[in-house]
Amino acid sequence: VKKANIRIEYISSFYKNIEIDTLFLGEIQIRALDISDKKVWYAGSEGQYGFCDLETKKQYKALVVHDTIFPHFRGIASTDNAVFLMSIATPGLLYKVEKETRNIRIVYKNEDPSCFFNGIHFWDDTQGIVAGDFIDGCLGVWITTNSGNDWERIPCDQLPLTSADEAEVILNEIIAAH
Repeated sequence: VKKANIRIEYISSFYKNIEIDTLFLGEIQIRALDISDKKVWYAGSEGQYGFCDLETKKQYKALVVHDTIFPHFRGIASTDNAVFLMSIATPGLLYKVEKETRNIRIVYKNEDPSCFFNGIHFWDDTQGIVAGDFIDGCLGVWITTNSGNDWERIPCDQLPLTSADEAEVILNEIIAAH
């Protein structure tokens, strides 16, 4: 196993030194990271997800297969008790991984061919949001108010009127903010 340990001197008003260390090596495209409970959780290509414990350096690696699909993950978010993995493409899949037991289950599935999730965020342990591409003439926005166990799409008539181009800009801003 190849390991990189690079030290970079960087002068700014905030950082004096930055140390870079390799946490993951392997055949994966990591597309989403979340740091919680001294663990770096990751989600990536072909159904791969897991974490590295920052204190012990131990790793947990897992693989998700839905029917014959190895989902490509693009987003990850966490609460105190769970980590959520968001896939791209159709079907749009949202998984909940229990941190303590590591049990995983699908909590939302969208078969619409236009469904493409872009970002996920929780602002507390019960309330979260998923933002997706333009569907049926409006933004694709889903919310949960019960710790991610159930997700509901916000109806178009409850969202601001936008064009597909405006929706793309809005979604990019939402993703960049989180």
